[in-house]
Amino acid sequence: METKNIAVNCSNNSKIIMTSLEDTIRTQAPYIALGSTPNNTDQVIVTDCNYLTSSNIKSRIDYVIINFEVDDINEFDYIKSSILAWLQCIGIVASCSKPHLGQSRSLNYFNDGQLLIVKSPTSQVCGAIKWNKNKSVFRVELSGRSCNRINTYHDYFFVIQDLADNHKAIVRRLDIAVDDFTGDYGIRFVQQAVNKGLYKNKTGRMPKYTPLKKGNERTIQIGSNKSLISLCVYEKGKQMGLPTDHPDFLKRVRHELRLLGRKGHVIPIDALFQPDHYFVSTYPKAHRRIIKNTTPRCIKREVVEQVDISLDRKLKYARRQIGPSIFLAQQRLTDSEIINAMSRQGVSNQLSYPDFITANDLALLPYKYL
Repeated sequence: METKNIAVNCSNNSKIIMTSLEDTIRTQAPYIALGSTPNNTDQVIVTDCNYLTSSNIKSRIDYVIINFEVDDINEFDYIKSSILAWLQCIGIVASCSKPHLGQSRSLNYFNDGQLLIVKSPTSQVCGAIKWNKNKSVFRVELSGRSCNRINTYHDYFFVIQDLADNHKAIVRRLDIAVDDFTGDYGIRFVQQAVNKGLYKNKTGRMPKYTPLKKGNERTIQIGSNKSLISLCVYEKGKQMGLPTDHPDFLKRVRHELRLLGRKGHVIPIDALFQPDHYFVSTYPKAHRRIIKNTTPRCIKREVVEQVDISLDRKLKYARRQIGPSIFLAQQRLTDSEIINAMSRQGVSNQLSYPDFITANDLALLPYKYL
C-alpha cells in the first residue's frame, strides 16, 4: 500500500497561540446549526488549540481508541513511527512497560503493546499502543490526560486524519465531553429531560436510566457500558474537589458522551474535528440547547486550577506542621535562605504543573487560594 510522508512539527509550543494557523493546518467548515460557529471574541487569553477556539467548538474529545488495519510490516512500522513521533511532540512517550491483565488498560485481545506516559515530572500513564501477533492491527488508546494535551496542541488530531486518508482506520471508542458552568443544565435538567422523553433513541425507546451517587457527587448514566451510545452526567465541580465556596462547586456539570464503534455503527474520523455535531446528533432534543448555551472548556485553566487546589491543601498542611519552625527561622535567616534550605523538586508522580503549562499561562491565571 502506498504511504504518504507526514511531517510532524515538533517546534516549541510553549507560547499561547493568538494568531491564525490557517496557512499551516487544514481547517474544515463548522456545523453552524449545531453550535460550532466562528469565534470572533478576543483570544488574548489562555486558550486551547487554534482549531478549536477559532471554530468555537464547545465540546472536547476526552478519550479515543483507534485501530489501524495494515497489510504488511512496512505499513505497520510506518503507522507506529508516525503516531509515536506525533505523541513525542505533544509530550507523550511509549514506556517499556506492557499493558497487562489487572490494569485498566489491559492487552485484552492483543498480543503485545506499550503503555504511554507523559514526559513531565509526574510521569503518569495516559494511554497505550497495542498490536496483535502478526501485526495486522495497530491500536492507539488515548486517555483524558493525552486528550488534554492534544486539545492544547496546535496540530490537534490532524496527523490521525492524514493517516486515515491513506490507511484503513477504525474508531473503536470516542468520548466527547461538554461542561456546563451555568448550573442550568445540571442533574435536575437531565432528570426533567428524561421525564419529557428527550433522551429517547430513534426507535422511540427510552435507554436505561441509572442515577448514582459517589459521596456527595451525583451522577446519572443513560444507557449501559455496553451500549453503542451512552451518556454520563456528573457534578464535575465536586469531582474535582473544588472548595465549597468556589463558584463552580455546585454549578459545573459534565455531560460525557461515549460512542462505541462496531459493525453497523461506524464512527467517522470526522467526529474528532466536529465533536459538537456528534454530541448534538445523538440526543438532539436535549443536547441542542446545551451546546447552544454553554461555553467551551479551557483545558489549561482547569489543569492549573486542579494543581492549585492540591497546592493549597499542601500549603495549609505545611502551615500546621512546619509553620512554627519557619517563624523561628525568620529570626535568623532571610526569606531566600529559608526557601533555598527547604525547597526541592518533587519526584515522579508528585505534585507538578504539566509541561504544556508555561510561565505565561501561570501569569495569566494567578493563584487565588491564599
